[in-house]
Amino acid sequence: MLISINELETKLKAKANGVYLFYGEEEYLKRHYLNMFRKTFAADSDFAAFNHTVINGGNIPSFRSELSTLPLLDMFGSGTRLVELRDTCFDKLPKSELEELCQAIKDASDVAAVIYTLPAELPEGTKKKPSPQLAALTAVCSAVNFERQTPQRLVSWLQKHFAANGCFADPETCRFIVEYCTPDMFTLNNEVQKLCAYLNSHSKNKASIPDVRKVCSPQKSFGAFDLSNALLQDDLPAALSNVADMIKHKDRPEEIMARISKIYNELFLIRELYEGGMSQKEIASSLKMNEYALSLKYRAALRIDLSRLEKIVALSKQADAAIKSAPLNKYYIIEEFILQTRG
Repeated sequence: MLISINELETKLKAKANGVYLFYGEEEYLKRHYLNMFRKTFAADSDFAAFNHTVINGGNIPSFRSELSTLPLLDMFGSGTRLVELRDTCFDKLPKSELEELCQAIKDASDVAAVIYTLPAELPEGTKKKPSPQLAALTAVCSAVNFERQTPQRLVSWLQKHFAANGCFADPETCRFIVEYCTPDMFTLNNEVQKLCAYLNSHSKNKASIPDVRKVCSPQKSFGAFDLSNALLQDDLPAALSNVADMIKHKDRPEEIMARISKIYNELFLIRELYEGGMSQKEIASSLKMNEYALSLKYRAALRIDLSRLEKIVALSKQADAAIKSAPLNKYYIIEEFILQTRG
């Protein structure tokens, strides 16, 4: 059945077993509640390796098997299991396999499970007429539609984020942030962090609309340039938002990953040449790169440690190879790669 976020929180507090379907556009909330499930059902580090299973690649048979596996109990005779299913392209799933999955969900007991989907993986249909896949899953799961939040909800959420950073913003300013920036919560979270850092550095604790105009990035359509800009600024929430928009517009995952890899490879090369003693002008000449374009990447390369850039380049090669060869959800590989680039 379809449940609200409030009902989901109630079930979490009660540690209610069951199979939960996460779908919808708001990735920030999906990831937040997935982490809440992990803290609730897989917090015991001694048993986490046995009682927490993540199934990638949309492996339905493995997921069905895990649903029927009992938890490993502690010395007090208690224990819970958490199973996650990722990368499942439900629009391409044979009807017979979907029916087998739904039956396994009906039969599941003593387990908490999350079927985590991206917008490109699960066709939704409409509210009046959901897709056959969503209708079948909703009939057997506790399904949560993580929609874009209303401005009113976002205003309240933003005020809490300001307070957590020792700052304050009135409802009018928070509503302006939503309209000026974006309703995407990953991006809004990043903009609040930037704004609070600015306020703290200027011995202020109250945000105003002029502050927002001065510090925050205005809303605009995303594209290759914006993704490049986000990566050069090491702004990972903005990079994730750009990728989410590209997914929505069905940009090929191979092309998205190629753009990202090219940027990080250039940054790594620039940083290596810098460490070797070359000046900015000499690096531009060596790489046959326009001096202005080089200056942007030069500043970005110097902000990131060489060891971290080396690690990112290695991870990008792994992600690129996985996208080209593995039968996984290719967009998920890109998102996970971006999250792994954190310093």
